[in-house]
Amino acid sequence: MNIYYPIFIPIYLALVVFLIWYASSLALSQIQFAPTKVSWSGIAIVVFGFAAVQYVEYSKRYQYKPYTREEVAKHKTMEDGVWLIVNNDVYDVTDFVKKHPAGKKIILNNSGKDATRHYDYHLEATKHFWRRAKIGWIVESDGHAAESKV
Repeated sequence: MNIYYPIFIPIYLALVVFLIWYASSLALSQIQFAPTKVSWSGIAIVVFGFAAVQYVEYSKRYQYKPYTREEVAKHKTMEDGVWLIVNNDVYDVTDFVKKHPAGKKIILNNSGKDATRHYDYHLEATKHFWRRAKIGWIVESDGHAAESKV
């Protein structure tokens, strides 16, 4: 089960509110003099603002579409967009090409193709950046999902 589904947002929000309440009650119990009033409206604004930003970010991630390998192969240049296939998922890395630590040449050489081999060289700690670039998955020409190579 994927923990990034939007259905988990209310659970996440409830957990954050509980933790804020618990932390503030612990802090108030440690104060020896008369405590000042806690601004619950301020806490609510921060929590709901944070939750709204997270919800927008998560909902963007789930607007994925199916693509064929032929469609991905058309996106090889900065003008057309730079797309990569990794483990049968499609990633738009156009914005990241200029920032890539190993240089843009390695990405542009593999654009429009399967780059799973190169992805596997990345550290686990850096792979979470790929989630933001995901735009879809690969389907065969007949519309069925492609077999995963993992």
